[in-house]
Amino acid sequence: MTAAEPPPADRSRSPAAWRQALLPFALLLILGNLWGFAFSLAKAAATAGVPPLAYAFWQSLGGGLVVLAVCLWRRQPPRMVPRYLRYYAVTGLCGIVLPNVNMLMALAHTPAGVMSIVVTVVPLLTYAYALPFGLERFDAARAAGILLGFAGAMVLVLPRGSLPSPEMTGWVLVSFLTPVLYAITNVYSAAARPPGSASMPLACGMLLTAAAAIAPVMWASGSFHPLWPPSGPGEWAVLGQICVTSVAFILFFEIQRLSGPVYLSQVAYVVCLAGVFWGFIFFAEVHSLWVWGAGALILAGLALLNLRRRPDRSGG
Repeated sequence: MTAAEPPPADRSRSPAAWRQALLPFALLLILGNLWGFAFSLAKAAATAGVPPLAYAFWQSLGGGLVVLAVCLWRRQPPRMVPRYLRYYAVTGLCGIVLPNVNMLMALAHTPAGVMSIVVTVVPLLTYAYALPFGLERFDAARAAGILLGFAGAMVLVLPRGSLPSPEMTGWVLVSFLTPVLYAITNVYSAAARPPGSASMPLACGMLLTAAAAIAPVMWASGSFHPLWPPSGPGEWAVLGQICVTSVAFILFFEIQRLSGPVYLSQVAYVVCLAGVFWGFIFFAEVHSLWVWGAGALILAGLALLNLRRRPDRSGG
């Protein structure tokens, strides 16, 4: 290296390099806050009497139409052949319809902040489910992370006084079905993903298929809830959720493209903290030390899971 040649460290501090490093981080913070905010929106809709099926329908249809517009603009429409339709159906059912309906039912009886902590166990469950399918290799430290997350879940529901009311315990246990379904979707979507498929059209197909699956059940059960005009907090919460779903999916795939899935998985930390924060802002939720301890154990488990993860060089 000659005296006139600047050291590599100086070049790495150029404005372009800083933007390249900070953009994924900024998008990650925005995505985590949006998903954390979504728990408060869902709770507002549930307490306002919006039926869970109607909430999931509007979220899927509205988000799907926005993502479809992006797909058409990029000239990447979702493929409509049997293999893809099966993929859309399974991911839409297990990744949107069932977990969101379950979440909305649980949020009618539990704090939004607690729900955000519950959903944070998704990466832990995903790793546990991926092991028998050969999608992940066993690692003792990462297995310890699973145990820490499980301990956090038990601290959340077992001690007397951990929740504001003992009657909430059953609903918190029910709420764990949502991360279980999300984790199953993560494993299935990775194992059954059609080769060479782009992420955005898959998301579009998943959302619109979920809306199509919910629609007849919603009508048959009399659960349809109109959004026009938005006359109360329930309707505004649903409209807000549509916006969150649309923007979050686009951010999700952009972060994955820029930095890969390992970096993207860190969003769980932001979601947990943001969910507790927004629950305090909108519902004045104050949690016991048990709840904070459960959150700390789950976050520690996530740290072990991610710190020992093999480096990803796919770039998304």
